[in-house]
Amino acid sequence: MRFLPAVLLAACAGNGANQDLENAAFFGNTIRLALAEGDFDRAVEDSRRGLERFPDSSVILAWNALVAQMQWQESRALALLRKLREGDDYAGIEYAELQGRIGDLLFRTGSYSDSIPFLNAAGDGPQAARRSALVELARELPYERLQPGRLVAELPLLEGSLPTLLCSVADRQRPFVLDTGASMTALTRSLATELGVAPVVEAGTAVDGTGRELPVALGVLHALSLGTVRLDSQPVLVVDDSALSLKDPFGGPMQAPKAVVGLDVLARFRVTFDPTRQSVLFELSRGLDEPRAVGCVQFDGRCLVPVRVEGRR
Repeated sequence: MRFLPAVLLAACAGNGANQDLENAAFFGNTIRLALAEGDFDRAVEDSRRGLERFPDSSVILAWNALVAQMQWQESRALALLRKLREGDDYAGIEYAELQGRIGDLLFRTGSYSDSIPFLNAAGDGPQAARRSALVELARELPYERLQPGRLVAELPLLEGSLPTLLCSVADRQRPFVLDTGASMTALTRSLATELGVAPVVEAGTAVDGTGRELPVALGVLHALSLGTVRLDSQPVLVVDDSALSLKDPFGGPMQAPKAVVGLDVLARFRVTFDPTRQSVLFELSRGLDEPRAVGCVQFDGRCLVPVRVEGRR
């Protein structure tokens, strides 16, 4: 598994200008090595120690922001990137790209209006089309994401090989597959048209879980609800109908879903599958029951579950 942003690799080298810089670079390198080895607990601890010793180091701030995002602590990651932006050294990150990353996090945390100037300042680059589309969506969305009106909802699972439930869009119900491998809630273009997704803005390409590069658009799905939990206006990914095609266990075609609920929605809730009742319970997140919980890691739009192999995590 590779957790190695190139700009941070370069920043960890240090230039020997002074001892503090070299020591901060050393901490940055230990964090990098821990992530490269898949030892996330050590990366978290080294990040914490590095920030205690070098709270103003651009390298340490950048690595801590990455680790915070991986821990689903996006508000903390945002604060760290803002602090990084206040200095005159951005750990090898171009200033425009740093602005874009702040804009991405503001949008992801539901501060839609506040994200616009940062996304606009990101300039050209591989993320330009996506960020431009986010700006168009932010202008359509509320100033800030609305909080769900109800705290708990239980929805029955539909029969089938995929975890599927009926979601409401205004006065219509459609099946959505729960997909922890999807970074964003997604609809096929045909369903997006049927449900009145607007605006729909082309956003370049994205790579799916199988490594395929696909043309994508971004849009706003209005009046979305999970049972009694109202999400109202929800940013969604819009893809060609063939993009959500799946294979059955024997390699043959499986009935393709037309919509998936991704991590952008699931991460806002504590989600419990009840196999006895054949249902899914959505509750507002209350943190983890630490002794019995396994903390997942967020990276590259995916939810990664730690495992132990021969005693090694």
